[in-house]
Amino acid sequence: MRLPAMSSTIEHRLLINYHADPDRVAPLLPPTLTPQVVGGRAVVGICVIRFSGLRPAMLGAGGLTCDNAAHRIAVEWTDAQGARRPGVFIPGRHTSSRLVALVGSRFSGEHRRATFEVRDDDEGLAISMRSADGASDLSVRAAPGRSVLSPTSVFASEEEVSRFFQCAATGFSPQGGGLAAVALATERWAMHPVAIRKLRSAFYDDTRRFPTGTIAFDSAMLMRRIPATWLAQGDLPAAA
Repeated sequence: MRLPAMSSTIEHRLLINYHADPDRVAPLLPPTLTPQVVGGRAVVGICVIRFSGLRPAMLGAGGLTCDNAAHRIAVEWTDAQGARRPGVFIPGRHTSSRLVALVGSRFSGEHRRATFEVRDDDEGLAISMRSADGASDLSVRAAPGRSVLSPTSVFASEEEVSRFFQCAATGFSPQGGGLAAVALATERWAMHPVAIRKLRSAFYDDTRRFPTGTIAFDSAMLMRRIPATWLAQGDLPAAA
């Protein structure tokens, strides 16, 4: 049985975005999802997030604090009324919490254990994640201030980046033979631009997956101290 909702406070949520060749992204998706194309490019990336007070929404207080990362691909899908809608596909989730790794699959798909090192201070946010197989390792340093959109960014402004991800509130993760669907609801939506000073991603830097010239850094945004609820949605089959 899936949990109906989870509540927490987002202490920080760093979205690191790339744009990529849609033909390289499409094979990473189940057949029921297609890449969301912006300016001729697919949008992919990583969400690195620290929760506090993470708990079933039915519980009024308490909860745990943990660090998590999700590799994300912006997608389109067809809802029950036949309308095309935006969302994200999450091929892999990682967590610092043994409990989340144990029970997360009941809510939002498999969570793999990883080791996180996080420094969050006046100089910015520095995060290192090491996964068990090394295939999802991440190292990033984000500094306060306005972000520098890539010269080849598919977005015209940081405000456009924020609107893009606000509209893609539903995430799909592999679960059994289908896709677990979870929607993010926040009390307010506030994304702030950050400048990326250092970035290494084993997943997106892998030239077997993305040969040279098929992927590039696009932009980065940061959310802080926002109460949020994750709501289980009707799942999708993995195949059409």
